[in-house]
Amino acid sequence: MKHDSWTDGAVERAVSSATVPLQVDIDQDPATASRYGIESMPTVLMLDGDGRVLRTEGFLPPSGVLRFVAGN
Repeated sequence: MKHDSWTDGAVERAVSSATVPLQVDIDQDPATASRYGIESMPTVLMLDGDGRVLRTEGFLPPSGVLRFVAGN
């Protein structure tokens, strides 16, 4: 996803306009991985305004990232 989806222009615009993106290396930060129950890669998490975690696991093409960010 790092090279296929996140670099897509539409994804970059949607993610930067709707979220504050943060990439976590779970090998370097296992506490964060544990806190959010990340057991497989890739895992994409978004926290909503109330702090609820929205998640999807597995590869997402650019269209899938756009749907996830839009909440569909």
